[in-house]
Parts: sequence; structure tokens; C-alpha cells
Amino acid sequence: MSGELTTTNDSLKIEDLIDQLDRYSLEKKDNQESLVGCRYFIDFYSDSNKISRITIVGPKTIEIDGIYYDVTNPPVDLEEIDELVDSM
Repeated sequence: MSGELTTTNDSLKIEDLIDQLDRYSLEKKDNQESLVGCRYFIDFYSDSNKISRITIVGPKTIEIDGIYYDVTNPPVDLEEIDELVDSM
């Protein structure tokens, strides 16, 4: 939300983030109109090649590589994501 950039090569932190994101059930939104604003966007790289972008729009919406999804169960725990990002 602050526009601050955080990067990490710490494989344990990256695994922790992926584990958190894997907990959520997603359903593709029917309406794919662009939404304004986001909480976080996360770029994943292999070496220097970007392989994916996940945008956490809010507790009920995630965008993955340009496709919007409703988070159906449970809502994104933004406090937990905040804590993980702050620890990087």
C-alpha cells in the first residue's frame, strides 16, 4: 500500500509465502474489468526471468497474471501477509 519495494532471495520466506497463498480457494470472476488499487503485488522470478505476478487486491480478490479471482474460502489473512512481508 505504501509503494515500498521489498525483495528477497530467502527460500524459506518464499516457501512460507507460497504456503500461505496455497491455503485459499479461488474461483475465476465472471467480470474481468480492471480493478483500481491493490494491497500487494508479488512477482516471482526464476533467475532474472519473471514467471508470474500475483496481486492481492483485498481479502476477497486476487489477480494472477491478469486474471481476477474471487477468494472463496477463507478470505486472505492480510495481517499474516503483512507480518511476512515486514519480516523480509
